[in-house]
Formats: sequence, C-alpha cells, structure tokens
Amino acid sequence: MKRIVGICVVLMLVVSTGYGTTKPPNVSKVRFEITRFSKTAGLLHWKITNNSDDGVYIYNFFLLGRAYNIERNPGRLIFDTSPIVRIASCPPNRVAPLVLTFVRSGGVMEGDFMDPEVKKAGGDEVSLKIAIGSEPDTVVEEAKRYYNSDCKHSPYDAIIDWATFLKSNQVKVP
Repeated sequence: MKRIVGICVVLMLVVSTGYGTTKPPNVSKVRFEITRFSKTAGLLHWKITNNSDDGVYIYNFFLLGRAYNIERNPGRLIFDTSPIVRIASCPPNRVAPLVLTFVRSGGVMEGDFMDPEVKKAGGDEVSLKIAIGSEPDTVVEEAKRYYNSDCKHSPYDAIIDWATFLKSNQVKVP
C-alpha cells in the first residue's frame, strides 16, 4: 500500500510540475517596429505584429511613454518600456501596475510612445524594447509573491523572470 501511495505522489508531482511550466513565446515570429517618428513631438509610432501560432502578452504600462529606463550608448538610445534588471526594493515603494495586453495570433497592435528624451536625440539612433510573455497568470502570482518577499525582490522581478525582451528596429532622429 505504501508503495502505491508513493507512486501516486511521484506521479502527481511530475504532472503538476509539467503543468506549472510555461513555454516562452516564439518571438521570432513577432515583429516589433517603429514605423514613423516626430522629433518635435517626442513621438515614436510603433507596431506589433504577431505572426506566431499563439497569442502573446505585452507588458504595456510604459508602452505609451515615458520610458521605464533609457539605455544610453554613444549615438544610440534604447527606450525600455519595462524593467530589465532585478532590483530589490521594499514596500511602500511605488510599483506600476502589472498591465498586460493580449495580441492574438495574426493580430496587430499599434500605438504612440512619447518621451521628451526623443526630442533631445538629434543625430542618435533610437529604438524601443518591450517585454513579451505567455501565460499571464504566472507573472501575476509571482509579482504578488515578490511583493511580500521582505525586500528581497521587487514585484518587477516577476516581469523580468517571465518576459522575453524584444527590441524594435532603429531609426535615426535627425
């Protein structure tokens, strides 16, 4: 009897572990591009096209602007629309809500990113970086757990663990 119970427990663990893992989205078939820009308005118009077989989720709280972070290199700016580095923090530090937008298979999403730093990017190449993932429930549960982690994690760490980062094409700002 103990042997049967032991086998059942092992099988339950194997099955639950298999269901608990999420496959990363196939970002090779997701196209993210800047289609036009306006230096005077500080605007980058972007378009996401999902040509994969599955829908994907985009972390979009900062997707319309201001950037969460700007990666600065000589002649190049990358506007991060999500956290990309783990940083431990303690409540009550403000954390932006976990806002995800679904882009179905074959779907297209467009929008305008605005940031005053685009106006200052004369002569530089600029691009955007987004966080894409599948299975939104896992990132939401992980963010809750990280929020209550006694300052060992920021809820943003859940996005970093969940996401595949995708960078747009580069456009040169005159």
